Amino acid sequence: MNLSAPQPTSYDIQFSVFGIPVRISVYFWIMAFLLGYQFGQAFSRGDVGTSDPRVVVIAIVVIFLSILIHELGHAVFMRWYGFSPQITLYHFGGLASYDPGFSPHGASYRRAGNSTWARIAISFAGPLAGFCFAGLTFLILVGAGYLSGRPPLALELLRPGNEVLGSGTHAIRALVWIILLINIGWGILNLLPVYPLDGGQIARELFLWFNRINGLQYSLYASMVFAGLVILYGANSGESFLVIMFALLAMGNYQQLSGGNSFGGRPW
Repeated sequence: MNLSAPQPTSYDIQFSVFGIPVRISVYFWIMAFLLGYQFGQAFSRGDVGTSDPRVVVIAIVVIFLSILIHELGHAVFMRWYGFSPQITLYHFGGLASYDPGFSPHGASYRRAGNSTWARIAISFAGPLAGFCFAGLTFLILVGAGYLSGRPPLALELLRPGNEVLGSGTHAIRALVWIILLINIGWGILNLLPVYPLDGGQIARELFLWFNRINGLQYSLYASMVFAGLVILYGANSGESFLVIMFALLAMGNYQQLSGGNSFGGRPW
């Protein structure tokens, strides 16, 4: 399982945000469509198994913005510590990387206090950016409710059930739920101490901080244990996506313990 960025193609989209280069691989859109189609099925008001095309489009846009915001969280902190970051959106989501030779402020990441805590800050910044995006969405809902004279508007949109909703309100509810699910749900999932997820990156730094000699090995053992727990949960709850994803991550951890680096470097 290689989590490194794919090679550039002529179909990739490239731009920059706050001076940070961003490349969107064509494979990213395939992943976003497949996930968007599943959201369309979950929020469909038609027959079981159908997918609401409006929700599919909404989901693709939210997936793009959410992953970009997540990676920007990593990238902004990378720049804060003196690196030149770049972002790639691809089939596994997103990847923020950096050029260690770049030092825009005369500072160096390796000289910035305790580098362990700097790396932890970089790892946590991605989920934190997503949590802030979700929180801002909720605040906007509450504010819109007060402006419209309907303070409970946010709670109405978050209440389960869509039988009595009009077409426009149903689309807004889908938008809100997808934003919250991706940025809070996936954010929490990403903080599990399973490498190379952000939580696994943080756990690895803590293990190495406590034990420079065997910390890496201990972190991989812990990662495999937590991956196994998620696999058991996914199997019992029928979440096949969790089972497949964390089985692949556990396999990658095992390969690293065996002497190989199957993750292709340090992804954020």
